Amino acid sequence: MLINIYSRKSRYTEEGNSVENQIEMCKEYILKNIKGAELEDIVVYEDEGFSGSNTNRPQFKKMIGNSKKQKPDYIVCYKLDRISRSVIDFSNFIEDMSSRNISFICIREQFDTSNPMGRAMMYIASVFAQLERETIAERIRDNMLMLSHTGIWLGGICPTGFTSERKTDVVIDGKIKQYSYLKENEDIKTVRLVFDLFLKFGSVSAVSKYLNKNEISTVNNNFFYNKSVRDILRNPVYCTADKDSFDYFKQKGSEVYFEPKDFNKGLGTTAFNRNNFKLGRRRNPISEWIIALGKHKGIISGKDWVQVQNILNKNKSFSRTRRSHALLSGVIYCQTCGSKMQIRLVSNKNLYYYVCVRKKALGKDSCDSKNLKGAETDEQVINYIMNFDENKLKKDLNIRKYTRKVNKFDDKLDEIKCEIEKLENKKHNLFKYLEKDDGTSFFKDLKTRINTINTQIQKLEVQKQNYQSQFNCAENEKTDVEQILKNLRFFKTNFHNLDFDAKKSLLRLVVNKLTWNGQNLKILLNGEKDAL
Repeated sequence: MLINIYSRKSRYTEEGNSVENQIEMCKEYILKNIKGAELEDIVVYEDEGFSGSNTNRPQFKKMIGNSKKQKPDYIVCYKLDRISRSVIDFSNFIEDMSSRNISFICIREQFDTSNPMGRAMMYIASVFAQLERETIAERIRDNMLMLSHTGIWLGGICPTGFTSERKTDVVIDGKIKQYSYLKENEDIKTVRLVFDLFLKFGSVSAVSKYLNKNEISTVNNNFFYNKSVRDILRNPVYCTADKDSFDYFKQKGSEVYFEPKDFNKGLGTTAFNRNNFKLGRRRNPISEWIIALGKHKGIISGKDWVQVQNILNKNKSFSRTRRSHALLSGVIYCQTCGSKMQIRLVSNKNLYYYVCVRKKALGKDSCDSKNLKGAETDEQVINYIMNFDENKLKKDLNIRKYTRKVNKFDDKLDEIKCEIEKLENKKHNLFKYLEKDDGTSFFKDLKTRINTINTQIQKLEVQKQNYQSQFNCAENEKTDVEQILKNLRFFKTNFHNLDFDAKKSLLRLVVNKLTWNGQNLKILLNGEKDAL
């Protein structure tokens, strides 16, 4: 018989349901409830310091891998969420276990997949657990959206030109209400200048160059790069709530919470639900925005703000048709000044160049690095990867070293766990004698021996935690090494059959960094010690 115990805890603590306590409770359950089970039948896998949001945990993956080599009869855990807090991950795990006739037992919720009712109840429990988490998140979101209709400032980083202040109002029946609102500061002059310059030049890069040449810096005393300028121009917080802005947002499908009676108040707008934080702050489409009447003054008229958006959209459509050819933006750097290199499109020609960001923003005086031809460079880098010697990468990565480290720490952990188990059994046997304690010197000596064993166990527990930490690190290193080689092989086999977005994503998995010194391009792949 083979029985696996899996335990997990998100943080390293000695409180609550530690992995050790989980393991002991699982062992006790196994010996009492699984007929014929012995301690030597049990193999323990424990992840401490790993979240349950996904199943990317070293010991969990090791358990699943080992179960395919030698099928266990049972997998036992303390609670359902020790496996995963995701219904999808959990259901995939259960399906995998069921397909291979491996019974899963959860001792806290008393579920056992060795029978149909146990499987059904387990699915229901996992669904309700996720439903509870999602309901709480939805309730918080709904509350935030309701507050957004009032136009008050809900917190976060203030837009350039504003600070956040608290205001207290006395409302009906003497109730006191507090809220935050935006108040202008000295940087609002820079914001007005940004809009004026853009309406004059019609170009984001022209605005950033003007600001940098005139030593006008951002709030954090940095240079104005194109993104900094574009973020200001795109932010509805500077737009006055008037007829032009009302019509624009309505046409775009936004939820608008100001009315014609508010047009002449001169107040600005506040926009909510602009970012999707689940997707890493990716911008939501404007049709999902909530636009409310703000508590601050409008900085630019709705007519001018809408004109700015139209120009930006026109420039964006031109850029998008040409930008789709550049593969290396984001991973190529200027060796002269250390800045990133972005693409520059050549008007009326199907050409693009990689240009130093600093040079692009401040001019040639700030960095004299030569521009790099885009299409030719992309092709050279792809050919370099296609012809790259995998044996060199294996040598640099030294994969055997990581495998030895993992095996070494794994063996040491097994030794320590066995030693702890022996001491625990010895202590348990000594405790039986203490039941007959009559105060004689024999029993006093017995207590001393038990205290000595406890001290030895404590020392071994510290060693175990140390080796477990080293094992986790070595396991992660080994996984990373194997993934690097896997990515390289996948690149060589599939790159030319992918669409542009997939090619760009795959390139970032293979390439660590590219540097250009004006003469030579240095290519460093993930796992390489030195570029050729």
